[in-house]
Amino acid sequence: MSPTATPPRPGGPTSTSRCWPGRRRGRSAHLRLLGQTLERARQGVPQRLWDRFTSGFSEVVRAASVKSAAPVRDYPGYLAVRRADAAFDLVGVAIEHGLGLELRLEQERLAAFHDACFEHTILVNDLLSFRKECAADEPMNAVGVLRRTEGLELQAAVDAVCLRLRVAEDAYFVQAAALETAHGARHPALGPYLDAWAQMLSGNLAWSLACPRYHGAGGGWSTAPGCPPGWCSTRTARCS
Repeated sequence: MSPTATPPRPGGPTSTSRCWPGRRRGRSAHLRLLGQTLERARQGVPQRLWDRFTSGFSEVVRAASVKSAAPVRDYPGYLAVRRADAAFDLVGVAIEHGLGLELRLEQERLAAFHDACFEHTILVNDLLSFRKECAADEPMNAVGVLRRTEGLELQAAVDAVCLRLRVAEDAYFVQAAALETAHGARHPALGPYLDAWAQMLSGNLAWSLACPRYHGAGGGWSTAPGCPPGWCSTRTARCS
């Protein structure tokens, strides 16, 4: 704001109300509720995190139109749509804010780590939800995308997803170790941040394995032969 600019008057338009005009004009109860929710969520959030939140939220809205416009052409295109559609980039914001971290490390340095976390998260979900989503004719699933775009049979597509999942998991460990070695001493918040991502990924796996929405009441995956309790090997995924 310039020195001569007139400050916003009480009750006047704010950054939130400009984004959600229905809140000011009373045209939509849904937008008013959303605006009120965003204002409450904004309280106590540092500006740097709020900027990332609003940017990620805008991507979710934009992705909704892309998702419904036409089928994705290939696997990389699928990942691009899913990253925005799943609001994945907001997870890091939630981790930092929830733990009260001041992680000042540039986001560019975290990009490869976040890429591995994203692909792991999405592929775990896609693999374990495929039966339900296939029955519901849901096109945005990696197994279905590989079948459609690469001409794979069902088992070959499942095997391909499992392979990509293992690659993403290996990349997670490599990138986490590299970040800790290069930046851990100067960024004390990095260790808790990486640990939180580890818990998020393992929690997503545990939830997806037992989710009634995917497997029905009392359903879910058991552990693979030879694996300790609580483990599931993607090498043993088989379709019948």
